[in-house]
Amino acid sequence: MTENEKLDIILKKLNNIEGSIQRIEDNVRSIEDSVRSIEITLENKTNRNIKLIVEGHLNLNRKLDEALKTLQPNAMYL
Repeated sequence: MTENEKLDIILKKLNNIEGSIQRIEDNVRSIEDSVRSIEITLENKTNRNIKLIVEGHLNLNRKLDEALKTLQPNAMYL
């Protein structure tokens, strides 16, 4: 096997490796885009909905406290 043939084999292998690296980089970009989309969804939708649920629970808690205040004097009479 001549030096030129060896160099051609090495060059082909390097080209294959370069192609594999390019595909990996494309996959990483795709994953980064997916993660970014998930982060945006969490920030804009999920966190907002959790805040709405918490606010609703706080209102229910206040209403329960008010109801208990009105019941306490009645309980004393019984």
